[in-house]
Amino acid sequence: MATKAEWAERVGRWERSGQSAEKFARHEGYKPKQLYSRRWKLRSDGAPPPSSTEAPHFLPVHVVTDASPVAPEPVAHEPSARGARKNAASMSMRA
Repeated sequence: MATKAEWAERVGRWERSGQSAEKFARHEGYKPKQLYSRRWKLRSDGAPPPSSTEAPHFLPVHVVTDASPVAPEPVAHEPSARGARKNAASMSMRA
């Protein structure tokens, strides 16, 4: 049976992996429900979530100061052509 420290390490590896509980647990040989249960238990006991040893990944941002937002042009709604066809068809049948 795994100790609290071993489960803390497992849960930490799962969270850092980015995998679903199902995929990670299947690969490690235990049930996904165990991961969720142990994570909840560790956090309810006051254990902080494990921190990643990797630096966070940031995306580059390019700030454009002179661009003004462009509002979309209003869409003109035309009468439905479907009703016109129906009326035309019924008129031709009467003739």
